[in-house]
Amino acid sequence: MNVTKYHGTGNDFVVVDAAADVPDRSRFARAVCNRETGISHPDSPRTGADGVLFLSLHADEQPPRIGMTLVQPDGSRAAMCGNGARCAADWAARRLGGAEEIVVDTGAGPRRAHVGDDVTIEMGEPTFELVDDVREVNVPDVGPDVRHADVFPEGANLTVASRREDGEGFDQRTYERGVEDETRSCGTGAVAVAAVAVWLGFADRGEPIAVHPPGGRLDVTVTDDGSTLRGPVVREFTADAGGD
Repeated sequence: MNVTKYHGTGNDFVVVDAAADVPDRSRFARAVCNRETGISHPDSPRTGADGVLFLSLHADEQPPRIGMTLVQPDGSRAAMCGNGARCAADWAARRLGGAEEIVVDTGAGPRRAHVGDDVTIEMGEPTFELVDDVREVNVPDVGPDVRHADVFPEGANLTVASRREDGEGFDQRTYERGVEDETRSCGTGAVAVAAVAVWLGFADRGEPIAVHPPGGRLDVTVTDDGSTLRGPVVREFTADAGGD
């Protein structure tokens, strides 16, 4: 069974065709995502992944659509992932020979993607915490307390952000539920950073806002109709991962 490894600003995923014979997707995700013993390749800087994307392409739709199911390293499913959806759109565009517009059907509803030099995805608006300096927050230590807090019966991500000293947007760090660790990037967290920045008057509605997670730069535009997330996508490798 061939799989493909992608990352969006360091948020990395194993992509599997949904038609592949994987009887136990949770077990498969726990195995390939393990940072010590999971999938590895000379063309990838990291062992394992932040999740597995099971994708089904519907090329006869206009625009083409992808069904996306994200299974996380702990075997649970996540309704939506911004960087994962961007990777899914790139995967589909390559299969279609260069489609520029694709609809990604997620557990949180359809998201329209635009594929060019970067990949842009339409998003919602989650929440986060603004701090003085993200470098001063011990995210791996604080994250589990928020993730398991009684007020979040289904768990929650923790995203912290701070304004950059050079004035070029915001720094961001995120602890992700399901990954159970800090990740190098979180697209939904970046959208939250931008949305609250606009609400607080730190940034302008309708203008791109630079958000800098550890893995690179994302640009978020907040409008009256929602938000869009733009950033690079890297296809690392394709390899045989076996079955379940």
